[in-house]
Amino acid sequence: MTLLREAEQLSTQRQWNASIEKFDDVRAINPQCIEALVGRGLALEELGDSETAIESFSAALEIDPHLSNALFYRARLYTNKGEFELAHADLTVSLDEGRFNIINMIALAIVNLHLERIDAALQDLEVVSSQLGTPWPAAHVLLARIRASSSDASLRNGELALAHAEFAHGAARAEIAHDPVEKVNPKIYDALAMAHAELGYFGDAITWEEKAIEAANDSEAGVFRERLELFQLHQPYRANGAGLVNGFHF
Repeated sequence: MTLLREAEQLSTQRQWNASIEKFDDVRAINPQCIEALVGRGLALEELGDSETAIESFSAALEIDPHLSNALFYRARLYTNKGEFELAHADLTVSLDEGRFNIINMIALAIVNLHLERIDAALQDLEVVSSQLGTPWPAAHVLLARIRASSSDASLRNGELALAHAEFAHGAARAEIAHDPVEKVNPKIYDALAMAHAELGYFGDAITWEEKAIEAANDSEAGVFRERLELFQLHQPYRANGAGLVNGFHF
């Protein structure tokens, strides 16, 4: 077994410190080994050392400036740090190279929402939602949120919001039919609630938001309870880009 394979196997076993040591052994022999730099960065990210992980991904990008996975991983860390322009630059370079990737496009939409570029986020998400084949519920949930609750009234459309939320719900239920261990993401119930509220169907909005709260973890449940209180007062939810993307990561 090669040193690189040993390092990758240790990462698979979540032995992060041991894998970093092994990746460093690989780099001692071959400092230009991109796989070792990327693998080391991922292990460092798992350990919470974002700065050193960024350095490792950046070193890989010095060797290959268009390395898609390193660009994506570094963009994720920049996003977590709130450095959205840097994240946007990395994701854009990856897409500009013609390496269209749906996950990359959803990530770019998330970053655009943080940057309050809601029109750009809509365009990204509509590209994803138009793809044939495997559905991507996250894109439809974000589209539902924008169409139901954007603070920009020109972007709101309750019927479109409901269509996207119902599509996400249907895709999730189909997944459960194939894998009973899977559960509906509470963000989907939340999107259904927001869409119904935008249409003025507050009874339905309350029902769906209660389902979201029941399925959510403590952190998400707190956010959903705030929305539930609005719906109980017959008020729709309104948010800017950062509020619409709250709770989404990549």
